[in-house]
Amino acid sequence: MNTRTAKSQRTRSIINNQESFKGGFMAKKQDNEREEKIKQIISLMDLMLEDVSVPRNVKKSVEDAKKRLLEKGDPTVRAGAAVYYLEEMSEDINLPPHARTQIWQILSALESICNQ
Repeated sequence: MNTRTAKSQRTRSIINNQESFKGGFMAKKQDNEREEKIKQIISLMDLMLEDVSVPRNVKKSVEDAKKRLLEKGDPTVRAGAAVYYLEEMSEDINLPPHARTQIWQILSALESICNQ
């Protein structure tokens, strides 16, 4: 009985180690996917920053959001901070319609990172 208990404890220990390994692997995979999405969002932001028809105040908010995304740390937190900078700008009355659509697209992508 005693050896049987020891074997079952070792088996449980091995299973727990495998599960924690899987959990760590999945989290790392999700972070890599989030980082890839952030790179795509930054390229969309760069296009907005190069657009001469976008007002300076909007470019400033996009630049601030981009800086926040480029910082180190949790991708979800960085995306949430970037949403904070951009959400207000999406309602700016001086924003050209095509730029508003781009901001909505960026916001949607950022929110998908936050909700993963």
